[in-house]
Amino acid sequence: MKLLAVGSIITILLESLVAPSLVAADSTDQVRTKFFQGTACPGVSPGDVMVKVGPICIDVYEASIWDSLTDGTQINASACTPNGNDCTAVFARSVANVIPTANITWFQAQQACANSGKRLLTNAEWQMAAAGTPDGSTSSCNTNSGAASHAAPTGSFGDCVSNHGIHDMVGNLTEWVADWVRCRQHVVPPCSTPTI
Repeated sequence: MKLLAVGSIITILLESLVAPSLVAADSTDQVRTKFFQGTACPGVSPGDVMVKVGPICIDVYEASIWDSLTDGTQINASACTPNGNDCTAVFARSVANVIPTANITWFQAQQACANSGKRLLTNAEWQMAAAGTPDGSTSSCNTNSGAASHAAPTGSFGDCVSNHGIHDMVGNLTEWVADWVRCRQHVVPPCSTPTI
């Protein structure tokens, strides 16, 4: 999931798993250097890594949800109801080398972002952030079909990076965006409601 300082995308469904090559996350000093160079943004904690894309800050890694804004324990979407009304203690964070949150509803994702001072990206923002990511026709990204149980740790496909340094914009898990799109049945393949 990709998150914004005032924005984010939380992942939900998996696309696949290919043998990952682990990539070390930036150290605190590297993040600090990028921030002062104007290419990184402060997250909600030292491990919450973000970069600047145009006028917005976006999470470097697919989001996972946690029981605390800083530190804490990674949790799953069942921590609150699918309608998101009681999602008061779930927080979306961009953390390297963890399994991103899957099977989360749009409402839960939106609330986890809001609790973290973030929001879901619009489709246009997501497209801008994804520019330059390999298209999935190579093994650079986790694009083999599979179940959420096969999600790879965030950032583990070292070549699956956008021009802006954002990992996993193609593959691993499908991601929510803020925009609502009316489903048209003549679309191939037809639209479907995401499962919870």
